[in-house]
Amino acid sequence: MFANLTSRFDFKDDSDVAHMMLKQLGGEHIVHGHSIIGTLVDRPSEQTEGPYTYADGRVLAIDGGRYDGGPLLLVELH
Repeated sequence: MFANLTSRFDFKDDSDVAHMMLKQLGGEHIVHGHSIIGTLVDRPSEQTEGPYTYADGRVLAIDGGRYDGGPLLLVELH
């Protein structure tokens, strides 16, 4: 289970994975860091301007890539 919860890019190309995870565990959205936004959108981290929503709006990436020259993102969750 740990490997399934910590692997990278599982939601990037298949929104069904996020949907199935939310169905099993509950909730409406998945919020994650650790995989920097620049790697998800294939741009340098310094071009990151804010959080990135993907997987049909179910997943929110919040890691701006601070160590890689990107911004430190603060995100208010509702």
